[in-house]
Amino acid sequence: RWRRLTIGDAYDAQRGFGWERAPESAFSRDRHWPGELPSWHRRMRDLPLDPVTRDGVVSAKTVALRIDVPDGEYVVRVWLGDYVEPARQQHVEVNGRRIASGVDAGRGGIWGQILQAAVRPVRGVVAAQDGALRVRLSAGGRNTVRATAIQVRRFVPGPVRLQGTRFRW
Repeated sequence: RWRRLTIGDAYDAQRGFGWERAPESAFSRDRHWPGELPSWHRRMRDLPLDPVTRDGVVSAKTVALRIDVPDGEYVVRVWLGDYVEPARQQHVEVNGRRIASGVDAGRGGIWGQILQAAVRPVRGVVAAQDGALRVRLSAGGRNTVRATAIQVRRFVPGPVRLQGTRFRW
């Protein structure tokens, strides 16, 4: 189940989630490229966007989101980037554990933005501490944080099957 989070949604203990350090602004995209394109690119501009990744937050400063969960291990996925602007040197940390570092989503230059601006998912398995996950998003250099979605799910290790498997040393 997805929940919309705006930049004004500060952490609230009753709700169980919110920004501890809010982003500076948000974006909403209705197409891959808002400007004029040559006729041979128009089809790409009008492709439908994924509802989960078309809206997001932007910030020149580090942002932090708190999500209250029972203690245990969780898979945390974060979608970094923007369909229009490239995102560079994106970093994601959860409860002090880095799950992504120096991630680039898209390429620069006007034609690179048109053809290769993108949203890129990253993930990691982390342990909740004191009943909370604290997701910290930052960007290196003069870059801005660009994120569209965060998903948290209980970690369930898959079964390991070794029967009939031969190992060669």
